[in-house]
Amino acid sequence: MKLPHVFFIIYFLVIGLCIAQQPTPSATPRIPGMESANVVMGKGGGRDLHAELDWPTNPPKLPMPAIISIHGGGWLSAEYQPNGARIFVNQGYFTMACEYRSDKESKWPAQIEDCKLAVRWLRANAAKYNVDPNRIGVWGGSAGGHLAALLGTTENHPEFEGSGGYPGVSSKVQAVIDSFGPTDLRDGTCTTGSPTTNEEGRADMLDVVSQLFDKKYSEHPELWA
Repeated sequence: MKLPHVFFIIYFLVIGLCIAQQPTPSATPRIPGMESANVVMGKGGGRDLHAELDWPTNPPKLPMPAIISIHGGGWLSAEYQPNGARIFVNQGYFTMACEYRSDKESKWPAQIEDCKLAVRWLRANAAKYNVDPNRIGVWGGSAGGHLAALLGTTENHPEFEGSGGYPGVSSKVQAVIDSFGPTDLRDGTCTTGSPTTNEEGRADMLDVVSQLFDKKYSEHPELWA
């Protein structure tokens, strides 16, 4: 296996960047000037889904813009902490890292349903946390970038909303940052055009996405599209 291929696979799979009434202490270490909490944002597959919240100790008087961080890991990882967006807290942002079900637990579209739940939760609780509900952005890397991009492009697709909580609340986002997320799966390789990926790398990526969808590209190209 060639080094560029190994690097790309590791990069894609590893790097990446709630309905509780009273937030519980965060599992992330406390940082001066920052308040943190871990909350239950709703349900996914019949179990609780959590979110890591971080906000300034002395927040601005006006409602804060918010960033939802979506972790990567080839849709295989369930590690949503620590919150990758918390670096913006000292600039006056409210940030949230959302949990979503891995494809080991639930196949597509569970992952985008859980991310849309995160947006609905935040919008429904905006007043409680002094968040501007009209200034919610999402940021993700790798698989998280894929999900962030889909949040920006599936506003009018109710089939991706799921039933985890807060029905009727909009899951629309106002900004998207997609960091090295796959954006076009239609040819069944995910990595066409990448200078660091050879045929072996494309085959591995195809296998990763096949696990997410539980369908090979040849079996259901419309789903991949």
